[in-house]
Amino acid sequence: DGVKIAVLSNSSRRESHAREKMEQLGFPSELFTAVVTSGEVAYHFLTTDTERRAQILGDHAKRVLHTNWLHRGGIDPHELGLDAVGEDIDSADFVLCHGTEGITFPD
Repeated sequence: DGVKIAVLSNSSRRESHAREKMEQLGFPSELFTAVVTSGEVAYHFLTTDTERRAQILGDHAKRVLHTNWLHRGGIDPHELGLDAVGEDIDSADFVLCHGTEGITFPD
């Protein structure tokens, strides 16, 4: 069956973005058995691993100081059920670092 290839990346992006990037570099997505990014792991922690999330962050942690990408395509913390607090660190339950270009402010 051949060699299985898995990509392990520290990208803050999700798996689909990493696969798209690999395609742009000339590597067909089907070459990879798995693509695991830190962004994908963080996404699953925040959205599906609710028991572990509650143990680490608390049951009601949803106010986030969120560092984000501005020009490279940021994420919206509302998609994760979170509320951005802008620069108000005192009101944040936790900090989520997704990018280094800016801070997400409340709508």
